Amino acid sequence: MRVSERGFAVIAVLLMIAVLVTVTLDVNGAARAEITEAILYADGVQLAAMARSGIQGALAVLSDDDRSVDHLNEEWARSEDFSYASAALFEDGYVSLKIDDESGKIPLNSLVKKGGGANEKVAGVLLRLLTLPSFGLTDQEARDIVDAVVDWIDEDDEVTGFGAESSYYQGLRQPYRCKNGPLDSLEELLRVRGVTADLYFGSKDRLGFADLLSIADNGTININTAHPLVLQCLDDGIAEDLAEAMNDYRREAGHDLSRVTWYKDVTGMAFMTIDSDLITIRSSIFRVRSTAYLRSKSASSSAFLKRGDDGRVFILSWKDR
Repeated sequence: MRVSERGFAVIAVLLMIAVLVTVTLDVNGAARAEITEAILYADGVQLAAMARSGIQGALAVLSDDDRSVDHLNEEWARSEDFSYASAALFEDGYVSLKIDDESGKIPLNSLVKKGGGANEKVAGVLLRLLTLPSFGLTDQEARDIVDAVVDWIDEDDEVTGFGAESSYYQGLRQPYRCKNGPLDSLEELLRVRGVTADLYFGSKDRLGFADLLSIADNGTININTAHPLVLQCLDDGIAEDLAEAMNDYRREAGHDLSRVTWYKDVTGMAFMTIDSDLITIRSSIFRVRSTAYLRSKSASSSAFLKRGDDGRVFILSWKDR
């Protein structure tokens, strides 16, 4: 074989080896990709099941709860205990569970009475909330937002005070009609005139509407579970220090919270009278947020649960993400 022929033969062999190496690497890479994809899929399935198990755990806890009175010292309110216990159930993972009492928030859908017209008692609570210094609203801006929310919920097209009906919303760059019905989700507030994302979501230093308001149509606020900011808004005479004193009192073990007037036992509250139509000591609507963690990944489920008069708990809505 001449030199030139031997050279071509060597080149051909090298080319074949290069092709084989490339094919091998491609096959190996494809195999690794399939294995990785399978692991990710399996992890995703496991994470989803873990997150949903948190919702089921909340159902069980609330079903066993004493429904005659609800307060922050009960098992459902100490849902971090579930989070600690879950670490022993799942290898390389755990579930973080949070249960919030929606009955301890201001019930927006009760702003309008069933026969029509604004519910002045609930409107008064909302107005006192909006005029707290932390929201940075003037008295007039706060009143306008209350009126606008009333107009969003009531069935007529008559403007309440300085509120807003369809005539306003239809004139926007992206027009839409006023709801003229109860809120189906709290996020609808972002469509109401005057409600900004900053007011709704709050910040790391301030709670927003999403933390303090609810669409639970129960008409009353659980004084045992309401945030101190909401406690402060139950009456004009409750200053910040009194709201904090109420919060401290109800968290101390041994105090009887089965009376709706227990707040009178708090120092400085003896002669205070909160409208009995506004408050309760029982809850019926709860929001559950369950987040599963597995290695470096996570998945979440959330649900709204309702506990009936017979004690049975059922799911109103469920969302996975």
